[in-house]
Amino acid sequence: MSKYLFAILATVINAGAQILLKKASLFSHRDNFFYLYVFYAGLLYIVSFVLYAIALKYFPITKLSPITMLGSMILIVLAGIFLYKEVINLKYVIGLLFGVISIILIAK
Repeated sequence: MSKYLFAILATVINAGAQILLKKASLFSHRDNFFYLYVFYAGLLYIVSFVLYAIALKYFPITKLSPITMLGSMILIVLAGIFLYKEVINLKYVIGLLFGVISIILIAK
């Protein structure tokens, strides 16, 4: 498997876990669906953690950590907008653009 694939999967799966936690928050803590979503989010975090640890074999932490964090953040924001109809303002968009620029600069 490509070393880049470990980092990409760790990022996407981490974002998926956070999206499942958001889904869980839509249910009462007395509802079984709340715990089901939290459980699956926890599993995804474990998988993401293992993939991230493998990716650290190939990349310095000073590059990998910021890139995966910003990548997850961007995916989570997009999920919030498209899945949960959350609204963001221009200031927030500018901040995200700075995040994208940061990823580009760090990756080089």
